[in-house]
This record gives sequence, C-alpha cells and structure tokens, in this order.
Amino acid sequence: MTNTCPTLRQAGLTLCMVAWLAFSLVYMQALLADAAIADEVIADESIDVVMQYEWRLVRDLNDIQVYMKHRDESRIKSFKAKTSMKAPDPYSLAAVIEDFENAPEWMHMMSEVTELNRHADNLRDVRLQTRLPWPVNDRDAVVKAVVNQDPQTYDIEIQMIQNDNLLPEYPGYIRMPEIQGVIRAKMLSNQRMAFEMEFLMDPGGYIPPWLSNVILKDISYHTLRKLKGVLLKEEYQNKKSVYEHWLSMPENYYEDSYAHPSEKKSKVTEFPIIRNTDFIPQ
Repeated sequence: MTNTCPTLRQAGLTLCMVAWLAFSLVYMQALLADAAIADEVIADESIDVVMQYEWRLVRDLNDIQVYMKHRDESRIKSFKAKTSMKAPDPYSLAAVIEDFENAPEWMHMMSEVTELNRHADNLRDVRLQTRLPWPVNDRDAVVKAVVNQDPQTYDIEIQMIQNDNLLPEYPGYIRMPEIQGVIRAKMLSNQRMAFEMEFLMDPGGYIPPWLSNVILKDISYHTLRKLKGVLLKEEYQNKKSVYEHWLSMPENYYEDSYAHPSEKKSKVTEFPIIRNTDFIPQ
C-alpha cells in the first residue's frame, strides 16, 4: 500500500514554500500600494514616448517632490527629489555628511557607509552597503564622494562617482553595476535650505526593472524626509569652527535681509551645475 501521508520533511518544505509565497504576495501588495500614492504605476510604459525623456512628477507628499526620467542607455529610470527644510545652522549639513557611522539614519535602505580613504576634506572614497528586504540579497557599491562649492552663491554640490576598481566584490553582496548621483544644497532666507537629489542606481541581479524603479522612488522620497529630522539634531549644531576651513557660509545668513540670489530673481529655485574640475577625479 502506498503511503499518501507527507513526511515531516515534506511538510516542512511545504510550510516554507507557503510562508515564502505569502510574504511575496504581501510585499508585492505593499509595493503596489506605495506606487499608487503617486497615482502612477512606474511600470506603465503606455505614456507618450517623448514625455518619457522629460522629468515627470511621480510623487508629491510632505513638501517633497519626486521626479522620474527615462534613459535609453539603462534599464533603470533616473530619479530626482526636491524639498526645502529648516536649517538653523548652515554648517549642520557638513556635520551630517561627515558622520558616516550614522548615515543610515537618513540614507534610506543603507545599512552601512564606510569611509575607505580621505584624499582631502572634500574628496573621499566610500563604500555603501544596502539593507534590502528578504528575500532580496543586499548590494554594495564603491564611490568617490566629491564636495564642491560655488564661491559666489555658496551652493554646495556632493557628487557620487562610481569607483568599483578600488575594492574587490564582497562575499554575500551583489556589486551594483551602475551608480551615480548628486545632492545639491542652497541656503535660502528664513534659515532654510533647499535640497535637490538626483541619482541613478542599478541594483543588478535578478530584481526586475519595474521593481527596482519602485524601490528607487522610495529611496528618493524617504532619504529627504529623514534628512529633515536629522539636520536639526543637537549634535550637528554649532559646527562652524570645525568646518569653516573647507566650507564657506554666508555671514548674514541669520539676518532678516539675507536671501539667496535665486530668491531675489524669482520664486523658483533652480540648481545650476557646479563645475569645479580641480576636485573631480579623472
């Protein structure tokens, strides 16, 4: 007589498969629900082809706007996020970006940021490690972090330039095949700072492009959302004496008369690209 009852091992495997499928369905529903917040599913390619090459608003929430743009040379979309936030001490930004140990507090889905080399105060080699939900494997990337500043407007630009050759791949991590980005900051009136973050990050591996794009949209939004709180922490205030040797801030920043040059011309704050080849590695 054939024994039709499953063995304990078979039952265990079945339970594992059911649990994995249940998690996958819940995770997928959460991602789709998140995409619906922007009233747009990023996987939808039915829009006009010309519009795909322009920045399109895909989320506007809590005074943070996230934009997306198509690129022919990549399977992944480019993302840009904008916002403004309170900044009583303009040097707090330098203190935050210098604190690599606590960077995961505001860099969404990052588990660790490690400084590998410091060539100068404004030029570092950094390793980024992600924290992605199971069952997706974690990723890492090696980048050069370059900080430039416009001496006239005091605008700050932080570039991330891929530099994979610096370190071999780590066991247990998938090295991102493509990563580049920039964070721009400008000091506005009323002790506020405007931020713009633009980046492209291909996680590689077997994550489908549409899912990668949903994750990247989340990273754009939540990174700026978290930065709003971190920038006000007490430990990052009153840091002028620490950072004024390599970053300059407006002397009249705290006066009612202060205004960024762009505010004097228009209500719209655009971010010019800072070109300072002295600090950009070749």
